[in-house]
Amino acid sequence: MQSINQAIVIIGRICSGKSTLANAISSQLQIPIASFGGFLVNYCKRHNIKIEHRDVLQNLGNTFIQKEPSKFLLDVIEFSVGNSNRIIFEGVRHKIILLEIQKMSKSIFSIFVDVETQERYKRMVRRAKDSDEVKNFDEFLKLDNHIVEKEIELLKPSADLIIGSDYDFEHVIKSLRFL
Repeated sequence: MQSINQAIVIIGRICSGKSTLANAISSQLQIPIASFGGFLVNYCKRHNIKIEHRDVLQNLGNTFIQKEPSKFLLDVIEFSVGNSNRIIFEGVRHKIILLEIQKMSKSIFSIFVDVETQERYKRMVRRAKDSDEVKNFDEFLKLDNHIVEKEIELLKPSADLIIGSDYDFEHVIKSLRFL
């Protein structure tokens, strides 16, 4: 099992700003990002799985979680960062994955990005990714309530830091300095 000295875990619902935050932290602190979504998109490309809608990625991720969560985590790490002892984990959605990260990490800090549903829907419409195509708010809610997204709120109470859409980035960085 890989050993990680420092892990930063970013948790949040669809379009909450997880990737934006992960990229900003990575840029500031020079820590690589392990992206679950990035791994799944790459997996689909390698296996000729067409991503017509976000639920393709959600269903695939759910399959990996149900089948062998520790292997899924290790595959994401290998794909995203290779061998690094400092990692930002972007897009953690399951308690089992958080527990696996905790097992392999000497120091861990988790951030929950908490953004209102209406704001997240607006963000999804604005970013206009092919896999995110939604025709209306009800379709967004369907994606937001997919089984893969259900555990996210259960991770919130254990987060070291909870931030909203108006967070102060310098405060986030200062919170991470103890790592």
